[in-house]
Amino acid sequence: MRMRGQMVTVEEPHMASMAALVLLNRFYHKAELAQWFDFRDEVLDECETVMGGLVCTYCGRDDLVREQPEGTFRQPANLATVDHVVPVSKGGERYDKGNCAVACYRCNQKKADKMPE
Repeated sequence: MRMRGQMVTVEEPHMASMAALVLLNRFYHKAELAQWFDFRDEVLDECETVMGGLVCTYCGRDDLVREQPEGTFRQPANLATVDHVVPVSKGGERYDKGNCAVACYRCNQKKADKMPE
């Protein structure tokens, strides 16, 4: 057994251990997701304290909301997100506040994994 990225892999696992492997990977995914939401909340809290509210770093939108309205399925354009300035896929650090910026959902989606220009 070995860790590969953020997944646990097993070379030729026995059929009886497959269910345990699936559950183990789910546990790691849930733990990572919880860690990300905690980090996200810290970044948004700091932005609110410093800026007096949530403001998109890219477009300046200042009516950002922290949570998606209940009962909606689409992400609202004014949803506050945390963007990695240097994308994680291009070597940026995931949990480095210096590599994070508050962005509205629309700007975050538009930037995607592009490097800052």
